Amino acid sequence: MARRVFKYPLEMIESQEIEFTGIVDILSVAVQGDGLVLYAIVNPDDKRKAKVEVLIRGTGHDLGQDMTGYVFMDTHITHRGALVWHVWRSGEVAAVE
Repeated sequence: MARRVFKYPLEMIESQEIEFTGIVDILSVAVQGDGLVLYAIVNPDDKRKAKVEVLIRGTGHDLGQDMTGYVFMDTHITHRGALVWHVWRSGEVAAVE
């Protein structure tokens, strides 16, 4: 079984769903340029699909919802220190039918 680390660019919006094929594990979120990317271990030979919800909030912004069931991933600084982002993901990876 092949396993590889794949990168998924994130939109700088409050909530989004990322769809994966052959997901094994979600690793991290990192800064690339002035944006954020999510890294995951995937098995490209596994054609099953799954999705995860990603929430991004800036410092001082209203969370807008109950964060129960979400996993805090990390805090990142972009735009040469001008913006600070806090990232969560849904606690479960949901199968896509």
